[in-house]
Amino acid sequence: MGETVLEAARREVWEETGVAIEPLEVFQVYDWIVRDDAGRIQFHYIVHYVRARYLSGEAEAGDDARRVRWAAASELTGLTMHPFARETALRMLQEAPPSARG
Repeated sequence: MGETVLEAARREVWEETGVAIEPLEVFQVYDWIVRDDAGRIQFHYIVHYVRARYLSGEAEAGDDARRVRWAAASELTGLTMHPFARETALRMLQEAPPSARG
C-alpha cells in the first residue's frame, strides 16, 4: 500500500532479475482476464508496461521468473512470450527517443 506503479516496477524488476532500473513512464496497461469453460472469471491480471532506463546489475531469474535474458529488438519475434508483450515491446522500442534506443 502506498507504492506507486513506477516504484513497484523498480522493486519488482530488482526482486525478479537483480537489475536496477530508473522507471520513466507507464507505457501501456493491459487487462488479461482468464475465464473457465463456463465463462466465469478465474484470474484478472492488470499488467503495466513501464518504459525504464537500465542502471546496473546482471540479469538473473528470480523466484517468479522462469528465465531472463537481454535481447536485441531483432530477436523479439523469435522469443517465446505473450503476443501482447511482444507487440508492446516492439512498439515501445519504435517510439523510444533516439537516446533511449540500443
